[in-house]
Amino acid sequence: MVVRCTGKLLNLLGGQSVALVDSPPSTDDWYANLLWVDQRKCLLVAHAGTLFALFVADIRVNDLRPFERRIVELLTGALLEEGLPSDALGRLEPNEVRLAKTASRHVLGVMNQMALEIGWHVDPVGGLWNIDVDGLNRHLRRSLHTKDGDYRVPLELVHEGLQRRDPQRSPRLSRLRSEFPAPTGSGRSSSFNGASGFPAAKGLEARPLGGE
Repeated sequence: MVVRCTGKLLNLLGGQSVALVDSPPSTDDWYANLLWVDQRKCLLVAHAGTLFALFVADIRVNDLRPFERRIVELLTGALLEEGLPSDALGRLEPNEVRLAKTASRHVLGVMNQMALEIGWHVDPVGGLWNIDVDGLNRHLRRSLHTKDGDYRVPLELVHEGLQRRDPQRSPRLSRLRSEFPAPTGSGRSSSFNGASGFPAAKGLEARPLGGE
């Protein structure tokens, strides 16, 4: 499992002391970036092959240590919240996590667009502390993003991959398609993962930290 981190995230994790691998890009890779939202550091993670995303609000360096264990815990929780098996996007094992530099401008570009969407949702509710982070994650995974020259929904791509592994999942994929777009949520606040949709109101920009 390769997690490709932006420079700012690598600096937060330890800078030059972080061991990196030189691995060819793969659709199985995960990308991780730091965002500055409402004067708080936040984490945005996305899967290269499906753009399945996870936004974690208000993180500190101690929240991410040891990184290999914490990233697996966070991603496992995100998949389970969506009713997905923990291996839906590959094995998630702390001892198999390898860190690398970013390698795809396209994935980073999509993540920057997600960062803008996050900022648009924070401002109308009066700040990060009032945002429904669960709902925001649900929204990101059910929104259209550019993929292979087309616009695709990340969660649908995940289920298509599962269907190729197990054709018996096709009824679940049909039901999933009826979900989009995500329904309006309750507005409750939490730490991460999905439960609602949001209006596309412009406001505070979530400023990406880092790049290739």
